[in-house]
Amino acid sequence: MLIKVLAINFVAVAGTILVTPFDKLGGQFDEKGFITYVSVIQLLMLSYYGYKVFRERAKSIKHPWQSSITIWAMVSVGFFFLALDDFIAIHEGIDIMIHSIGSFQETGLSDRIDDLIVGLYGLIAIGLLAMYRRELKKYRHAFPYVIAGFTMLFLMVGVDVLTNRDDILLTFLSREVTDNIMGWVFILEESLKLLSEAVLIVAVYSCYQQAKQLTQNSETLRPE
Repeated sequence: MLIKVLAINFVAVAGTILVTPFDKLGGQFDEKGFITYVSVIQLLMLSYYGYKVFRERAKSIKHPWQSSITIWAMVSVGFFFLALDDFIAIHEGIDIMIHSIGSFQETGLSDRIDDLIVGLYGLIAIGLLAMYRRELKKYRHAFPYVIAGFTMLFLMVGVDVLTNRDDILLTFLSREVTDNIMGWVFILEESLKLLSEAVLIVAVYSCYQQAKQLTQNSETLRPE
């Protein structure tokens, strides 16, 4: 499955680059561009498989909402929210609202609030995973994918913060080099986002397969 989802993402990114005129390429990687829709679909898949894990685990637990398997419901809701955020840019709206309420002029630092909000999403997710580690220990085989997914997520945030404006790059690089980087960096940023989602799909899907096995084992041990 890993090969399949990576191949789909490679085709989506490479195909977009090949068929889109250069002057319109940025729009395909920006909000409402083709790559955004690919990301939304992947996030909805993650939400769906999170829900499937919860439903599967709930079969063998008397009070599922009072147990640690509620983390899977949170996973489902969380990824659905991220899909909605990606589609209507909620985090960017929060950025605009903060500037409006604060009535202050946008600066290089404050302009990066929306990027930091995405990083905060990741930190909240890690906190929840730590809180519900008792349930998640059953899926150790998925840990490498989860680690890889979060690593690429935070790399994406780092790239976004670094290149949100050219001010940081100009501190170390020439104008010509900076302009060249700024002209192509959106591909790296969005590719990291898609790859993060892709490996997390593999992680949650493998957890779903493990959840079905746990249900079967529980039913086997259950007395007639």
